Amino acid sequence: MDAKGTIQNAVGELKRTHLVKLKTKATEELKQCSEHLAETNCWLMKDIQHTDDSTAKQARDLLHQYEVYQMSF
Repeated sequence: MDAKGTIQNAVGELKRTHLVKLKTKATEELKQCSEHLAETNCWLMKDIQHTDDSTAKQARDLLHQYEVYQMSF
């Protein structure tokens, strides 16, 4: 193999190595983002459930007040 072929092979190997490193880094970043999203989704579900519970309690309280108001007339 001549010098040009050797250099081209070395450059090709460097590119492949660089691409593997980029892929590994991107995969790790994606994993971290996925974990963060899973945690955030869990918090959101809890917040939504709390809001639903709170809203339902407010609705029950208002209905009770309405019933009491209706009975007084």
